[in-house]
Amino acid sequence: MHTSSRLFRLLFSPLLLSLLLYSGGAPAAERVVTMGWESWLPYQYHDEEGKLIGLDVELAQAIFSHAGYELKFEEVPWKRHLAMIEAGKLDIAFSAAKNEEREKYAYFSDIYLEDYNVLFVMKSELENFGYQNLNEMVGSGFRIGANRGWSYSDEYSRLLKEDPVFKAQVDEVTSDDQNIGKLLKGRIDGFLGSEISGLALIRKMELEEKIAIAMKVNAPGDGASYIMLGKKSFTPEEVTQINSSLDAIIKEGLYAKIVGRYKLSQ
Repeated sequence: MHTSSRLFRLLFSPLLLSLLLYSGGAPAAERVVTMGWESWLPYQYHDEEGKLIGLDVELAQAIFSHAGYELKFEEVPWKRHLAMIEAGKLDIAFSAAKNEEREKYAYFSDIYLEDYNVLFVMKSELENFGYQNLNEMVGSGFRIGANRGWSYSDEYSRLLKEDPVFKAQVDEVTSDDQNIGKLLKGRIDGFLGSEISGLALIRKMELEEKIAIAMKVNAPGDGASYIMLGKKSFTPEEVTQINSSLDAIIKEGLYAKIVGRYKLSQ
């Protein structure tokens, strides 16, 4: 009887109760996920102090924090980024276009931004530019700069895969900076890129009077940007949760505040 009383007092001592309550009430650790990134104005880049900022960075932090994740970042070129998502070595990509090949190894969020891909040329050549689409350029000798691994449009992906003449006209690099440098030196005749990002970089380099948009390469209404979520990292239920968090930050007004800081009309 004395033993039972001592045991009762021990089990329900204030110290032990507080420890039990503390351990039981502690929040579960957040799941850590990693987003790949590469320098790309105004979406992902370092500021003057070396801090990683940008529209995609801030939106990613808001969405994944709301969904209960801890978000980390790893700098990686886009083509390798895609391969690492497929292999399960990276979890997330922002500003991704959706296509059948990528859907084999990744889920896609709801649309979170509209940004069309366009062809930039020297402003002095605009009067001589007579093309309406990429297909008309096949065999013309027009030299096209492009970022390696990018899917600019269904037409671009099809031509690059199926038409060796078009493929020979494409000069692939790893950044828009390289494309701009080649265009200024006359090594290419134009380059493909995001309208928002390309114009931001052109403004930063003070080249508005030299480089202009010649045409859009997306079909009308086909400028959607998605969050790409590796199938080895996420379940369909988790994708639904992330979409709910995207919807939540839109309704709360946080999305508009973030987009507004980057002067985008979304």
